Amino acid sequence: MRAISEAISKTATVIAGGTPSIARYLDAVARDAILVDRQPFQAVKKHIVADVGQIQLRVQQAVAVLDPPWYPVEAMEWVTWASSVVGVGGEIFLSLWSADTRPLGGQERDDLEKWMRDWAEVSHTGIPITYVAPTFEESAIAISKGMGVQTMPRSGELLRISVNREPAAMPHPPKKATRWTRFTFNEYQLAIRDDPATSGTAEIAPVNGAEGWIWPHVSRRAAGRDEIALWSSQNEVAIVGNSGHLIATLRAYMRAELSTTDFLRAYPQLAEWSIPTQPFWRAAEWQHQQ
Repeated sequence: MRAISEAISKTATVIAGGTPSIARYLDAVARDAILVDRQPFQAVKKHIVADVGQIQLRVQQAVAVLDPPWYPVEAMEWVTWASSVVGVGGEIFLSLWSADTRPLGGQERDDLEKWMRDWAEVSHTGIPITYVAPTFEESAIAISKGMGVQTMPRSGELLRISVNREPAAMPHPPKKATRWTRFTFNEYQLAIRDDPATSGTAEIAPVNGAEGWIWPHVSRRAAGRDEIALWSSQNEVAIVGNSGHLIATLRAYMRAELSTTDFLRAYPQLAEWSIPTQPFWRAAEWQHQQ
């Protein structure tokens, strides 16, 4: 954190895109930072609760620090958005995956840099990037041991991008976003994909490729991932027969309009999950697109 902070102009407002730990550190050292992150509970002074790229923002003399998903299209989307935020003459610091993240990781990095160099000056800071795996990744790593499942390296590097002109358009059309409804119970989260209205049965079922209820992969390209319609922060996953019914049931449970007993009577399979029981010290509902 300190190395990244020292690389940024001391007078600049920092737009922390998907980097809550950076925002918290800058708060602690009395630097001006604005966090843009969809997770609502981040304990920072200035927080815009939104997906990066989903809001219009323009901040003069700002520097953006971004940690997008480590995939080319997502990185391009975030960098394109950040260039419009900081404007010509602004700077972007971007976390970039290592070449051995996946078989084509090196080529993807080269292609991304080539695209950026068309409208910006790009330099390698030499600052290594490491991160602590979130709970859901730790669950995947633990259960995948012995399965031959490839796990991503949790290290990369930091690029500095000086904007000479804003990129005209994405080289790839952005994919159609899917809306998810999320529930937070204490520290535990559940995300339900908002599928079209259906009269399907009010039940959930395991996903092909999961170990029981646990998803053993961290890659977005893992086979079977598109089947997942219910996902927890403990990496429990399921297929959902009727997402509208499940959302309504979870909403009633969150509001204590439905007891734990009645909730599990409606969805007995979820007794095997780590969902907290009432009363909750924190409960909330929110949405995001992915």
